[in-house]
Amino acid sequence: MSTLLISSEGTTLTVTLDRPAQLNAMGIDELDAIRQVFTELAETVPADRPRAVVVRSTGTRAFVAGADIAEMAAASSDSGERISRAGQAAMDSIAACPVPVIAAVDGHALGGGCELAAACDLVYATANSLFALPEVGLGLIPCFGGTYRVAARIGDGRARRMALTGERVAAATAEEWGLIDAVLPDADGLAAAVGGQALAFSRASRSALAAVKAAFALPAPLRAVAERTLFRDALAHADGQEGMAAFLSKRAPSFR
Repeated sequence: MSTLLISSEGTTLTVTLDRPAQLNAMGIDELDAIRQVFTELAETVPADRPRAVVVRSTGTRAFVAGADIAEMAAASSDSGERISRAGQAAMDSIAACPVPVIAAVDGHALGGGCELAAACDLVYATANSLFALPEVGLGLIPCFGGTYRVAARIGDGRARRMALTGERVAAATAEEWGLIDAVLPDADGLAAAVGGQALAFSRASRSALAAVKAAFALPAPLRAVAERTLFRDALAHADGQEGMAAFLSKRAPSFR
């Protein structure tokens, strides 16, 4: 769709939210488009998948200012649940995608924007970026996974504080809390860091990265059993055999 731009360079796929006039706010159309992109990636033959996905937006004022409030204001209670389901499904599709996903945040990540960042595997942000769950100020609550996915990153206490107060958290504090992984000085530094990490993923084992994501996609109580099964499969996989042989031979691995 016109507000969700898809581009590819080398082994990296970039998904760009392009609604600068609306500060990249996400309506149902954008959420459904995000879900479709990441669901299709998961269904693609592994050898044809990109090695990394970058989620970004246009403009520097806001990464994503949240959900489309005008759309929400016009919603009935039934269609309101549809908005929440669309948001949760979009974030779930990112978390379940077998390819590592990097959020490149430049500007405000508010509400749905904060939840979008939290759904990605790695979050890099410029120093001027801010993060918040401000829905309570609208008489609403986070509904794209803020009460559980943000909490999984920073703990219930801090996530509850963000959701109850709506306070805006600076990038440096967000990094300290574990909400994001790195703070870069500016957009150029952000692009370089994201590009460097995407390149590193291109050299790694596809199967191992997918297995790590599969384990973390499960609820915590189920991970112990999944971890054993996924490790068994990785050990028998050609990439696992190559990685161990390369280590023992003191050379760089050559994954398939």
